[in-house]
Amino acid sequence: MKDKKVIALVVLGVAAVVSLLWGTTASPVRKHTAIPAPEISQAPQGVSATAQATINRRAVRTKFKSWKRRPFQPTQVPGQSSSLVLNGIIGGKTPKAMIGDLMVGVGDKVGNNRVVAIKKDSVTLNDGTKDFELVMKK
Repeated sequence: MKDKKVIALVVLGVAAVVSLLWGTTASPVRKHTAIPAPEISQAPQGVSATAQATINRRAVRTKFKSWKRRPFQPTQVPGQSSSLVLNGIIGGKTPKAMIGDLMVGVGDKVGNNRVVAIKKDSVTLNDGTKDFELVMKK
């Protein structure tokens, strides 16, 4: 049994060595045909003709036009409501109000405004200089 394991390890080792030697010495097989370089009338100054051919070959125009905005820049700062619209009120010991897409309580900030009071059908906000009220639409 022990001799079988040694023989198997020797055979696998020899196969690995043969595989490595074959892989390093064999010439690569090309499956794809080379893309012909476009004709260049005159390369710009400081750029070799082969570099210009590579640039021209890679410069492929797609059908995509534009997103008309920066895709990775948020359109709205997280945690700020886009508009001060009172969407709902939850009463109780600590009343909460839904302003825009934020759930706020008394003392919380909505943008630059602080929630002063939450009543049955309205919320009073202060912008630092004056109070104003948001009323639930019926």
